[in-house]
Amino acid sequence: MKTTIRFALALAGLAGAADALAQRGEVVLWEKQNFEGRHLTITDEVGDLALRRFNDMTRSIEVKRGTWEFCDESYFRGPCRVLEPGSYNKLGSLSGLVTSARVIDHGHANPPPHPGGRDEVVLYDRRDFQGYLATLSVPTRDFDPLGFNDRVASIVVHRGSWEFCTDGEYRGTCRVYGPGQYPQLPHGQDDAYSSARPVHQGGGGYRPPSKARIVLFEYGDFSGRSIALDSNAPDLALAGFNDRAESLVIESGNWRLCSDANGGGICREVGPGQYPKLPSDLRNRLSSVFIR
Repeated sequence: MKTTIRFALALAGLAGAADALAQRGEVVLWEKQNFEGRHLTITDEVGDLALRRFNDMTRSIEVKRGTWEFCDESYFRGPCRVLEPGSYNKLGSLSGLVTSARVIDHGHANPPPHPGGRDEVVLYDRRDFQGYLATLSVPTRDFDPLGFNDRVASIVVHRGSWEFCTDGEYRGTCRVYGPGQYPQLPHGQDDAYSSARPVHQGGGGYRPPSKARIVLFEYGDFSGRSIALDSNAPDLALAGFNDRAESLVIESGNWRLCSDANGGGICREVGPGQYPKLPSDLRNRLSSVFIR
């Protein structure tokens, strides 16, 4: 009798574990486009796909349950992309670069736990932290190129205070949110924000770090190889990055970007923000950068 009871309890435990697993999420990573080649099924976060021998191999994805975040660096760093349930036969700029993956939305009205690192504020498409949009850690002067202009409906501020504005370039009606969870935004602010930046309360707006910093990416949407600079680079060929950059992030400072070495050719001056696609006159033509 005792053996029978223990067996029944074990079966119940396995059933409960299976139910819990089903609720967490499920995704299939495929080695080739159009769901071909080797594949790997995961049901929980994987901080480094190298441990599963599937690093930088994914070229198509089937998201069966849950909303997932896929990143091109280990432990959910670097450029990331969020996919909801569905079949994705091609991955664009993330193809062959997926290194980590995790469920970010279980369908419950609770934000996912803060994973640490540089994350500061998390944006959601719907109230009660539903529909993950993006995580910001630098000033972002225009949401439109990133695909979530006028879509933010709830916010989690992990560190610091952030100013959100209804127009690009931090104009229009602005409001500051301190650390905390905001399951719904004030009347008139829901689905209205177009830019955001960290601020220092009582200090007259955003104060960038004392040292300027720019990060160049080999491909659009902050993907591929990258190089971070905190000083003038009159010839990017010396860093092996001449005529390679397609996107960039300016974390602090104002920078002059030029198509020729030593500040020659076509130049543009840009400030802090995320630039997922450089203008055509500089894309794959950037040869020198200077702090202004």
